[in-house]
Amino acid sequence: MTVRDGLITSAHASFVSVTPTPDVLDLTDLLACREPGDCDWAEAAGLAREHVDPDTDIHASAEYRRMLVGVLTARVLAEAAASASAPGSEP
Repeated sequence: MTVRDGLITSAHASFVSVTPTPDVLDLTDLLACREPGDCDWAEAAGLAREHVDPDTDIHASAEYRRMLVGVLTARVLAEAAASASAPGSEP
């Protein structure tokens, strides 16, 4: 996530070990030009859940992996926004 002048300019989420091949979701259209405190992380999590198509295996079901993608996406985006918004974090 990139934040400039207090607004998000780009945001991406990457997924590894959820689907057969690693994948990246561009969330810039959803989050750009917003202040991090005004973002709906649940909406971003929903897009992430829709984006992945996990398989079930001996470690986890597809439903569990999809749920986990949503939870972790929302959590990580919120943390990234807080970190990017911290004083002294802008280039």
